Amino acid sequence: MKDREQIREAFPVLQKLLRPLQDVCAAKANITVAFITFEGDQRCSHGMFKGEEFFEENAISDLYEEPGCRPRESSVFDDAYPNDPWAMKSTHDDPWIV
Repeated sequence: MKDREQIREAFPVLQKLLRPLQDVCAAKANITVAFITFEGDQRCSHGMFKGEEFFEENAISDLYEEPGCRPRESSVFDDAYPNDPWAMKSTHDDPWIV
């Protein structure tokens, strides 16, 4: 996700789209939805929901007050999509070295 506002906008859309999947899968496994942003070398979690808790009427109010951020390392996605705003800038010239 880009930011908290985008998460708020996406929440009802995802609830609607994922509801049928949860209904089909609930007997065997629950879906898990996590909202994460990448800010430079930080991976920030804004909330995680498992199964039915994601579909509760006021679930959006359970987003974290402040995101939990931790350092992240460069991955193949950063090198594959270097122009995306979330991509960490590589410190090397070889795209196959992560």
